[in-house]
Amino acid sequence: LVVSLAGVAFVAVQVLSVLTSLEIDWRNPIEEVLALARALSFDLDGLRLACAISASPQMLLGFRFIVAIGCAPVVFLALWLKRRRMPELELRVEFTNAMGMVVSTLFITVVLACTSPLMCYQHPEGSGSSVRSTPSVLCWEGDEHLSLVVQSVVYLCAIPLPFFAATVLTTLRLPRWTASNTPGSLRRLKESRFLFVRFAPERYYYGIIFQARSLLLCLVPIVFTSLALQVLSLGILMLTFGVVQQQLNPWRKRFV
Repeated sequence: LVVSLAGVAFVAVQVLSVLTSLEIDWRNPIEEVLALARALSFDLDGLRLACAISASPQMLLGFRFIVAIGCAPVVFLALWLKRRRMPELELRVEFTNAMGMVVSTLFITVVLACTSPLMCYQHPEGSGSSVRSTPSVLCWEGDEHLSLVVQSVVYLCAIPLPFFAATVLTTLRLPRWTASNTPGSLRRLKESRFLFVRFAPERYYYGIIFQARSLLLCLVPIVFTSLALQVLSLGILMLTFGVVQQQLNPWRKRFV
């Protein structure tokens, strides 16, 4: 229960980080809350560290991506040490579940990190646009932004999109694995436990809805350049998914 509550709370804070991509002059106390959200999304510009380390935009983007998924070696080492004390531990199963839970929890952070070069804001009087996270880079002008876009697409294809596709595919195959009694099906059920452990058995499919909401929220600042459309779209998405969640009540634990 505690882990589930912590995960849901962490995701809720990450949702706020989407608001930092909007061209709004926030005031306290909202500004301080969004600063925390930026910290959780590893935005060096928001943390005022970009100038301190004098890194190129490509290095900053790579840093945000690596930090977001860089816990894999630490998780593997911890599980390997645990296996030395517990030989019966299935290392592959536990590592898959641990990293799956990490990526699921940090999904918004990872997507925002990958798509930051695609989020632009308009200059005054419509004289071009700049990347919001790196204002010195002009959008769709020159090789620097092109290299950032290529880097962004590579990162998206490396983690977020395959993870979302795997979530959908695993969820669709779950009924067949549950009905089967083969060793392979049992192993797959164990490896995909992180996708379903938070949800009630009859709402096993809610993981798809949960990840789809996160993905769509992150895409709003890219698809719409108008602030009015961005705010309207975010409001509609949050309201729609809030109603869906209220109607389905998908959580395994009532207190979640």
